[in-house]
Amino acid sequence: ITAAIDWIPYNASNQYVILVQPGVYHEKITIPVFKDYITLHGLSGYIFDTVIVHNANHASANGTEKSATFEVLSKYFVAEYITFQNDVPFANPGAHDMQAVALKLSGDFAKISDCFILSSQDTLLDDRGRHYFKNTYIEGNIDLIFGFGRSLYEKCNLISNSNATTSGSLTAQGKSALTDFTSGYSFHNCYIGETGKMTLGRPWGSNAFVVFSNCYMESVVDPVGWTHWNDVYGLSNSTALFGEYQNYGPGAYSLQRASWTKTIRKEDAKFYTSKDFIDGLEWLT
Repeated sequence: ITAAIDWIPYNASNQYVILVQPGVYHEKITIPVFKDYITLHGLSGYIFDTVIVHNANHASANGTEKSATFEVLSKYFVAEYITFQNDVPFANPGAHDMQAVALKLSGDFAKISDCFILSSQDTLLDDRGRHYFKNTYIEGNIDLIFGFGRSLYEKCNLISNSNATTSGSLTAQGKSALTDFTSGYSFHNCYIGETGKMTLGRPWGSNAFVVFSNCYMESVVDPVGWTHWNDVYGLSNSTALFGEYQNYGPGAYSLQRASWTKTIRKEDAKFYTSKDFIDGLEWLT
């Protein structure tokens, strides 16, 4: 796959499609800046058999961002029917330097469809740019999805592989400025389930923005719903927007929900759940 990406010219204006045959590709891959319009296309029905895998964590890679199996720095990237995996050992609660990114998106206008993204801690670095995820399976146990991107997740499976106790959060969103409209995560018609307890999110930035709408939540969602980062960072939830709208299932809503949880209005939910949230009418086809 690396060789195919290397062959594609910089500053191309045409779409390049790399057809990835079933197989296990032991590669650490970066699509650099100015290699735009690349599509990575696996074969429908062979997602489990089309795997890009690497083994690195914060300690071995000298940084969480550097641990990514697959890193995208360019614009207009598309992935379909691919498994992205970081196969480091399971990160138990309290473990140090075990962050292991499977996929890092730092380019604008990325679309991930019908893919699997697998790791333990810090599975998906939804870093910067506008991104669209659909029918994608994302698995981990601590901060599954983190970063500063502005992304819409539709019909995705968000899977906790933690143990029976609450070990982490599904999201760690990093929006810091209230007026920054380039950052925020919206989850619509998603499924949250599997094994151990998780909260829906904690603020990595003082104005973290995360909304869940019309999602089915299994009992893996801690009744409190949302949590603080920790006192070391001095980040509270008083200015974060952690919202829920018409979710259902045993983990949805609870009298124990954190007091800072926002109840989203119908008119706002309509925007958060539409492709307008990521300016999708301009670039999604």
